Amino acid sequence: MSSAGPLTTATWARESDREEGSRASAPWFDASDVLRIAQERMGTILLVALCVSALAAAIAFLIPLSYSSTAEVVFDQHKNKIADLSSLLSPPPNSNAEYALDPASVQNQIHLLTSRNLAARVVDRLGLASDSELDSGDGGILGGDDSAATAQSSKDRVVDAFLRRLRVQPLGVSTTLGITYTSHDPQMAAAVANAVADAYIENQIETKSEASRTAARWLNERIARLAVDTQKADAAVEAYKREHMLTEAADGTPLVDQEVMAVQSQLVQARTALAEKKSIQGRLHALATEGAAADVSEVSASAVIVQLRQQEADTVRQQQDLATRYGPRNPKLLAMESQRRSIEEKISAEISRVEGSVDSDVAEAEAQVQSLEASLAGVERAAADENATRAMLQSLEGNAKSTRAAYEEFVSRLREVQGQDVMQLPDAAIISRAPAPDTPNPPRRSLIALASVPVGLLIGLLVALFQERGVAPPVIQAPLPQHAFRQGTAAQPPVAPPPGVSDLPVVARIPDLARQGLTAHTIVDSLVWEPASPFALEMSALAGRIVAVRTGRGKVFGVIAPGSGEGKTVVAIALARAAARRGLNVALIDCDPRHNIAWTLRAGLDKPGLFDVLAGKAKLSECVQRDRLFGLTILSGRRNSGGYEDMLTMPVMAQLVDYLCRSFDLVVLDLPVSAPTAVLRAVSVLADGLLVALGWNGTPLPDVADINGFASVTRARNLGLILAE
Repeated sequence: MSSAGPLTTATWARESDREEGSRASAPWFDASDVLRIAQERMGTILLVALCVSALAAAIAFLIPLSYSSTAEVVFDQHKNKIADLSSLLSPPPNSNAEYALDPASVQNQIHLLTSRNLAARVVDRLGLASDSELDSGDGGILGGDDSAATAQSSKDRVVDAFLRRLRVQPLGVSTTLGITYTSHDPQMAAAVANAVADAYIENQIETKSEASRTAARWLNERIARLAVDTQKADAAVEAYKREHMLTEAADGTPLVDQEVMAVQSQLVQARTALAEKKSIQGRLHALATEGAAADVSEVSASAVIVQLRQQEADTVRQQQDLATRYGPRNPKLLAMESQRRSIEEKISAEISRVEGSVDSDVAEAEAQVQSLEASLAGVERAAADENATRAMLQSLEGNAKSTRAAYEEFVSRLREVQGQDVMQLPDAAIISRAPAPDTPNPPRRSLIALASVPVGLLIGLLVALFQERGVAPPVIQAPLPQHAFRQGTAAQPPVAPPPGVSDLPVVARIPDLARQGLTAHTIVDSLVWEPASPFALEMSALAGRIVAVRTGRGKVFGVIAPGSGEGKTVVAIALARAAARRGLNVALIDCDPRHNIAWTLRAGLDKPGLFDVLAGKAKLSECVQRDRLFGLTILSGRRNSGGYEDMLTMPVMAQLVDYLCRSFDLVVLDLPVSAPTAVLRAVSVLADGLLVALGWNGTPLPDVADINGFASVTRARNLGLILAE
């Protein structure tokens, strides 16, 4: 640094420097300034407003008017079942069924109305291919073999322009669709909207008719194939029957099954008759053994036996009469006795004959049963063989039956489709045709002209404010280069240094609030409660200058003072809070062993601080705390007993600063007062700049030699003075 002559306190407080510092720290404008500037520069404001209004009016009248007209169609969501070939065999839908609102169906109809095919149909119908509004006429420069491609390209451009002017949207929660077309000609807007609605209805009718015709063709082809398949299936059944000689009754029952049933019935009857005859035979033999065979019903029912019994009874009666009249030896009586014995012999002979007849009947019945059983076995074997053969027949008959059923069902559906093809009704109806609009679309020219008046006045007022300010708005300031405190830029010149100390710029002039009786705690909190105060605005401007310094990483700035009572802790806290208000991630580190930051903020007085971290007594995460108002990170706590000089020059301090630079946008170091030279130089190497606080609470300013000597000791890359006035 270059040396200079003595510098007095009066020189530091020159009025020119005070005005320049106040200008740099002043707010943009307050309400009274705006009113004053508006009165003083009314001519400029009115001229700008007139120019803006004239430009807006010219633009408004150059923009062609456009008209929009809307046609409304209501879409019925009944689905066209014919178009879906998978539903041809399903029963027809119930015409009285209620269909729920389907947003997907409505969107499908919107896409159909805005399709290129429908647009091309309307363009061809209305002859819009040569309309200058849709075709710019630059597609006909090619010729020869490219004429067809050129015509297609021109038509594609017309369709694209047509679709850009067409808008289809649902009206409320319904299936009603509004078809809106925009054109420079109101008659054309109405005609196109109505043409789109008509083409939409026609497209639905054509689609359903084509679907019916397609379905009819498909059904005819299918029916023809099914007819051939049915004939083949029936012929296969009959051929199989003839081949295996399978016969059936009129009701479809196989004859062999009927024969089995008949033989089974006869066998049951024969077995029943045999059982009855065997029962009679057994009873007859049993009574014959007892001599009472005449009591058997079959014997007693014999006419010969009855007659012989009658003769025997007559003989016995006559014998009794003779015995009464004559003696036992009377010849008549003996003759009657001989006659009775003859009758008994005849009865015995007749009984023997009946027994033989019963035995013969039993034998005959047994023979018949055996014959029927043999016949049944043969018929059952034949039935089993035929049933095995009929398994394949049943498969052929089932195939023939299903083929015939499908054939009949397709014939029935073909008749229904042919009946529906006679008259096709669309699923949509036009409920409101588009009228020719009589008013253009907004924004109207008159509204644009009227709106340009207040806009022009506002722009004129902004121009007047910029003229009054004489600089560009702060939001467009260019970033400051390295050594910005010394060099400055055209957008933000550096604050003029005190006379005689050209290398030390005054980067900020702050009000000396300590002389007004305010405590340090109240002063640093004023950035929240009074953000528009001169102190807050000056600290915000200083934070902006620091942010503009380019470092390629997080910035490190130290705040130091040549002696105690210079307000360096207040400046450090205020600077950190102002940077945090700008949206930066800020860390405030208390490098002073007295830990003035914790005392000023009245928080964390018993927490470990920087020197506990450097000594390895505490972890960094245990020492940091958050600012209650701005959320910045603070490392400050209880006082340190001593030995801080060696700690600040240790490598661990450099490592900590490097870690903080990678974690934060700005690191503010509150350095100790009257630090040794080794400490100042070590911190200067770590920091991107040093800020020297002077004149706080009326403290006398040092002379030039002291300031230059301090600057030569620090060797800081960016060194600036903060003067309290």
